[in-house]
Amino acid sequence: MKSVQEPPAAPFDLCSQAFKRNPFPTLAAMRESGPVIRVRIPLFGTVWMATTHAAVNDLLRDHHRFVQSPADNRWMAAIFRLLPGTLRPLASNMLLRDEPDHRRLRGLVNQAFQRQRSRPCGRAWKPWLTRHSTGSPRRRPARPAEST
Repeated sequence: MKSVQEPPAAPFDLCSQAFKRNPFPTLAAMRESGPVIRVRIPLFGTVWMATTHAAVNDLLRDHHRFVQSPADNRWMAAIFRLLPGTLRPLASNMLLRDEPDHRRLRGLVNQAFQRQRSRPCGRAWKPWLTRHSTGSPRRRPARPAEST
């Protein structure tokens, strides 16, 4: 039986001061290395990283290999159980839902933000805005001139 050997991690230091000052040369070099590369990230170890928009898009839409729902993913379920009760609602949002739940929830949320549904809300806010506005935008105090 053959074993598959993974490629070594690319030598990009994503925690260096040079990267933090100007990440663009490193990001360009990462894209030149390929659409999906292995890098070492402190606290996470060696991970696979998508470097192009197309690769990220493919990964996010691959619902067969990559699941996020705690019901389908033992690792996510373990993390979810370790969270304090106050943080659980934040960790169970529609962004972490897999299809078809994500699409169904997104459709419900989109309905609330359609133009005809948001107009009554705008009319309800108008009296409050009229009462609390001064009629002119607030101005910041002028900064003192810097001496050279």
